[in-house]
Amino acid sequence: MDNKLFCIRKNIIKSIYPNITNVQTPVISGAQDNILIANLDGADTVFKFSDVNLSKKNAAVSKLYAEYGIPVPAISAKYADGIYFEQYTKIAGKTLFEAINDGMPINQIKQVYHEILINFEKMSHISPTCISTHLKSKVHEIARINVSNANDKVLAKICILIVYMLNIGKKSSIGLYHSDITPKNVIISEDGHLQGFIDADNICICTKNHAFGMMAAKYEEMGFDINDLMTDYYKISSERLPVNNITSRVKVANIGKKLLWKHSQNKRK
Repeated sequence: MDNKLFCIRKNIIKSIYPNITNVQTPVISGAQDNILIANLDGADTVFKFSDVNLSKKNAAVSKLYAEYGIPVPAISAKYADGIYFEQYTKIAGKTLFEAINDGMPINQIKQVYHEILINFEKMSHISPTCISTHLKSKVHEIARINVSNANDKVLAKICILIVYMLNIGKKSSIGLYHSDITPKNVIISEDGHLQGFIDADNICICTKNHAFGMMAAKYEEMGFDINDLMTDYYKISSERLPVNNITSRVKVANIGKKLLWKHSQNKRK
């Protein structure tokens, strides 16, 4: 985030909360680079600048996930000076990404993924029929917004088609899943247990295979066997996921993410 944009966003926050202190960007930023963290009334608070519909959607899905016992931040949508942003108290702990870089043992990493799968199974119980209209953001629509912000609109159009094809599946498998469960979007406690999921942008309408495939893609990238992940999910849910289907999604996802990340980094230079 360049200094001018940082100052604009900081001033917007301070116009609402004059007593806010220690405004800064995250130590580990994502591809979109649209988050500020500050201290508000003694609590670390996240401010995420985004699209109006995305902000409202994220506030609504965070409430729905909480009703199903899925740990996510309590998001509220805010508006000031013609700009929308999300606000929520930061979940205590650190990202799984940070823990892995700090040398987290493999057995503990796999334990966290076991806890992730328990919550992924809870996601499967949210029926699309109970999802109100403003929550119905489909995964390819979210991809369009994310890629447009991090890369460009031309690349976003290509990405939409790929994600749309990857998400094709049976209607019975469609639900409200977090479609980007990666170590950067998982918060863990000091003793190494799941505390919650962040990046509600990617909580959207998609098939179970697509959401699981995106999670498995990062799991494989870290050097783990995705068959172990699917076996663990079967023990939790008594549901066998299609191995070939998931494997194909993993291959496409890992290639696509590498290309998008490289493009976003070149764009910042």
